[in-house]
Amino acid sequence: MFKNLYVVGLFNFTDKIVSRKRNEIVKVVRNFVNFSNISSILDIGTTNDETLKSSNFIIYQFKDIKIRKSLS
Repeated sequence: MFKNLYVVGLFNFTDKIVSRKRNEIVKVVRNFVNFSNISSILDIGTTNDETLKSSNFIIYQFKDIKIRKSLS
């Protein structure tokens, strides 16, 4: 019983760290790329998992881009 609780806690802890780092990546990209002429974006290295907040985090942050594709 405690083993499963530990694993869930570990996933939550790790997911927070990963989400924070991916948010930093998004900020860097937004600071260096002029998005006014960009109509599509490709995120390479995504996952089928949709349960964690950090899963496919980067592609979802660019909602202003019309065409968003992901490649695992």
